[in-house]
Amino acid sequence: MKNVAPALLLALCLASPAFAQDTAAPAPANQEQLETTFRNTLAAAKRGDARAQNSLGELYGDGQGVARNDAQAAAWFRKAGNQGYAHAQFNLGWMYLMGRGVAQNFAQAIAWYRMAADQGHAGAQSGLGDMYSMGRGVRRDYAQAIAWYRKAADQGSSGGQVRLGEMYEAGQGVRQDFAQAIAWYRKAADQGDAVAQTSLGLMYKDGQGVARDGAQAVVWLRKAADQDYEAALFHLGWIYSHDQEGVARDDAEAVAWYRKAVEQGNYQAQINLDDVISGLAARDDAQAVAWLHKISEQGDAHAQTALGNAYASGRGVARDDAQAVVWYRKAADQGYAPGQINLGEMYADGRGVERDGAQAVRILHRLAEQGSAYAQTALGRVYANGRGVAQDDAQAVVWYRKAAGQRYDAAQVNLGEMYANGRGVERNDAWAIAWFREAAEQGSVTAQDALRKMESRIPAVADQEQPAAVLYDEDTSTAQIKSYAGTAVWRTEPVEGSGDQPNIAVRADIEIPARKLKATVLFQRETYSSLSHSAQLKFSLPPDFSGGGVASVASILMRANERSVGPPLAVHAVKVDDGVFLAGFSETDRARNIQLLKERSRFDIAFVYSDSKRGIIVIEKGASGARAFDQAFAAWGQ
Repeated sequence: MKNVAPALLLALCLASPAFAQDTAAPAPANQEQLETTFRNTLAAAKRGDARAQNSLGELYGDGQGVARNDAQAAAWFRKAGNQGYAHAQFNLGWMYLMGRGVAQNFAQAIAWYRMAADQGHAGAQSGLGDMYSMGRGVRRDYAQAIAWYRKAADQGSSGGQVRLGEMYEAGQGVRQDFAQAIAWYRKAADQGDAVAQTSLGLMYKDGQGVARDGAQAVVWLRKAADQDYEAALFHLGWIYSHDQEGVARDDAEAVAWYRKAVEQGNYQAQINLDDVISGLAARDDAQAVAWLHKISEQGDAHAQTALGNAYASGRGVARDDAQAVVWYRKAADQGYAPGQINLGEMYADGRGVERDGAQAVRILHRLAEQGSAYAQTALGRVYANGRGVAQDDAQAVVWYRKAAGQRYDAAQVNLGEMYANGRGVERNDAWAIAWFREAAEQGSVTAQDALRKMESRIPAVADQEQPAAVLYDEDTSTAQIKSYAGTAVWRTEPVEGSGDQPNIAVRADIEIPARKLKATVLFQRETYSSLSHSAQLKFSLPPDFSGGGVASVASILMRANERSVGPPLAVHAVKVDDGVFLAGFSETDRARNIQLLKERSRFDIAFVYSDSKRGIIVIEKGASGARAFDQAFAAWGQ
């Protein structure tokens, strides 16, 4: 892994406060002493003492003994700087750089830095090097940057030494030379500079300029970590979570360091922390459980829940439901939702605790009402299976539906099963397929298996006369599906083409009388876009239509017949006006889409109403639809 980018380190340093570098006296211990120091400094500053004027600016800039006031800070720095006081010139340059108390002005920052740098002020020399290195207020010039960094470094400035090391490491303005980079990093690191200690540790970690040595990397990173330097905390976590030469892997140690980095606001550390614990949870060995124990004892709720899972399932440890409950409870007491949910399920099943359905429902219900899809699904399972409560399929459907609406695939699968088996809802294979399809598209293997099984589970209806169109609406108040028969009239019609090229479209006019719903679907070839075909869907609804209108089109599935489970067309539908949607057919899936349109005889158009309820219109091609598509494909040369 490459070391932290030099430009990033520069940016971090440029953003660091400059005021603590010119201390005239030990910091006062309490507010009263701070106020006394401020009054004495103000009196000396008013007498024209340049050092006091600079110190007064620092007090205003840090808000010590007086309310913070950047404008006053800049004003006093200017008074001292005009007297030639180098540190005040440096501070005023920093104020211009950061836009504190003055309008941000890189040219002014450079001017004041240069005044101080010419007097030998190491901080200003490093700051001037930063300006040249980053091209702020001047054209980027690495040679000039190095010259100023070297002046500061030769005075023993750890900041200048670190910057010089970074330039050698990156090969900016000089030939890349890891040995030189290490030499300058070491000079600064020996002075206790956390940035240099981290950079030196990473050179050992990656074997740049030195033999790869994880143990030495840890030595230097720990020195920086002792100063709570975020990058060092993160990299220590990384080293302990990987097989690094000279350092034994220790996931518990990795978690401890990652957690400290997270406390400093490191987002990547949080991701890595979760990955370590999830990796341990997926394993089935005693070592993983031992690490989970160590991490859980540090108070990590994620690890406590994973350890509870290990005991509940007997993965890597003898099954022990009582111990599972102990660890779930610890996580639950910290407000960790998965721990609370698992504890609720243990109460529902009477595992490790006395069965208490009411307690299980209380725990799960509270989290489900807060919107946790995981809890909503778990509560649905409790009702569906009658675990500690009276079995209630209708309640199970209510909670599965809430979680499924959040695209939680486990709930979508369970809701599909309820529709497929007519539990808590009227049996409806179209809705079962729709929910299985949504879960399958998210990668659910269970849903994919369910889709494959549907064909054998759906009874044959070959001798049953089917209407040309059917609307299925869900009724969440009764947990039932209502169906409405209608008609579809197919034809071809000319549409505007590209230039002199005529075009033809396939049109279906759909009417569902009982719902006073009319819809038009217009399929046509696209000749001058990245799409192969398009379908315009237009819904016409009465003003008092329950549901309010159609908010979105979710998918268009193609089925060979009533018994088959159809794949979706590769389309993406967008709303272009109220009740009007345009579905674009992917050019990359042209052949597949054409084959489906030619060979399949039924369309399932799934959509969502404005009140979030769902509907499906099933349309049969029939002889007229098949003929219209044949004519269109012939005209399209496809």
